[in-house]
Amino acid sequence: MKLFDVGKVGCYLEAITHKLETRRDSDVKVTELTLRVQPFEAKLATALSPDVRALLFTLNSGEPKPILRRADVALGVPRQDLEVFASTDTVTASIVIDHVKITGIYARADKKSRGFVLLFKASFGPCAKQELEYVNDWFLGQRFVSFEPAERSLEFEERGGADDEVTEADEKSRRPAPMFDTDAGGQVTEVEGQPVEAAPTPDAPEPARKPLSHAAGRKKGARGVH
Repeated sequence: MKLFDVGKVGCYLEAITHKLETRRDSDVKVTELTLRVQPFEAKLATALSPDVRALLFTLNSGEPKPILRRADVALGVPRQDLEVFASTDTVTASIVIDHVKITGIYARADKKSRGFVLLFKASFGPCAKQELEYVNDWFLGQRFVSFEPAERSLEFEERGGADDEVTEADEKSRRPAPMFDTDAGGQVTEVEGQPVEAAPTPDAPEPARKPLSHAAGRKKGARGVH
């Protein structure tokens, strides 16, 4: 599966970050690029995914839906090989960056064009000197990128399996069900589906009584004896 089904998509390089990526049993130094596609029109949205096109643009006219300000999408894209060209007319790629991990895809409203801007992260590494020099030259500029699925390799399999993004809903679904239920007051009402009888309300404590003085009793008795 390609990220885009068309070639030579114009991408601006907004940011370069160096970080660690966990692969199998080790952490690897990688370079993460923040790429921006602008303008992001209905034709490119269709090339990305028909679902994205339907989400962002009207069915008939292809106009941007004004109600949307930002939309995050999880496409489950496998690692890609990026062929980067200096222009749309260039025949030979300036560089090919292989096994690039694509994450963080989202579209946001573009006030200038009244359309959308697409942004995503592209991370790869460890980087060769040539790759680092090229992306630094690309920084804040535009290049034209063609995407191809990378060959599957065990080197890039992460702990836990694929490179899929985990959403908040997925995380909640993995949490174990609670062992007990409580009411609004915090009292346990059920344990593993079985109702719990309410604990008896303790009786009110009896009022304190003045201790009996045995000496006083003897004095009362003594007054009655002649």
